[in-house]
Amino acid sequence: MSDYVPQHGGGSGATKKQTGAEQKKNNKLILYICLGIAVVVFVVAAVLFIKGSVTPNTDNGQTADNSVYISAFKGKWDVDKITSYEFDGAGKGVMHTAIDDYDFSYTADSAKLYVDFVSRDADDTQYTYRINGNDLVLTRWGVEYAMTKVSG
Repeated sequence: MSDYVPQHGGGSGATKKQTGAEQKKNNKLILYICLGIAVVVFVVAAVLFIKGSVTPNTDNGQTADNSVYISAFKGKWDVDKITSYEFDGAGKGVMHTAIDDYDFSYTADSAKLYVDFVSRDADDTQYTYRINGNDLVLTRWGVEYAMTKVSG
């Protein structure tokens, strides 16, 4: 009878292995959840950063800080015989093309013009700019768009 070994029950070795396996599984699950949360936080932060760097933080383009810059664009500016931009001097405008007219809102600071088109057919964008009398030069991605003021 001294050779009897119980097959089930009170053996602590089997219970510890099962608990260890469950613990590893739980640790992996916690790790995956934490990684998922970190990825979501990173993506949200990146989107907010990109949005903040593309569009200015203004109240519909009308703040005391940038109204001087907005009004500097007032008038109609011809890019060529086909395309022109018309700015109302208060944050609204229209891009006239041979195909269609595209309404937009705009704001500006001392160095950049931000254009937000109403239509999804035209891309919102930002330009660096310089105005010298009746000449306006908008620059985007290294390409300059020279315009001449024709009215306003």
